[in-house]
Amino acid sequence: MKNLRRRIFLLAFFPLSMSLGGTARAQVRPGGKSVGILSNGITANFMVGPRWSVGAQVQRQSGVWVYGLRQRRFFNPGAPRTNFFFALEENLVTFDVDDIQGRGWTAGASVGLIHFITPRLALEIDAGPAYLDLAESTGEVANRGLEFVANAGIGWYWGGR
Repeated sequence: MKNLRRRIFLLAFFPLSMSLGGTARAQVRPGGKSVGILSNGITANFMVGPRWSVGAQVQRQSGVWVYGLRQRRFFNPGAPRTNFFFALEENLVTFDVDDIQGRGWTAGASVGLIHFITPRLALEIDAGPAYLDLAESTGEVANRGLEFVANAGIGWYWGGR
């Protein structure tokens, strides 16, 4: 039920906010920084060039912790409001769910967009495939394979040239 409410909120809020942000003009800029709140975590990013950013994120949900690094390549960084990107992500995962403990890693690729609703505040969404390799602390494989991952959040941007 909690996930259903979250999905309904995102489906209703994201299109509404895109229509309200009609006058916001902002750009992802080289040297710029951002911090954000994801649907279940936090993120920090730094633009390292005109089209590239690197970042770190921490996410938690129901006994699962995810610590990750992400690289994004922007297709249109000078666009006035909406910036599309391709991302690569690597994560360390730890879990303690229903008396089952373990750890593992994920690696994935995604496509997404950042839409500025004010000159500094932006909505972010991305989705794509991710490979998971998780094992219980006893060494048994808990989950291995390809999954579909989606992220949504809001980011605060500042700085840059």
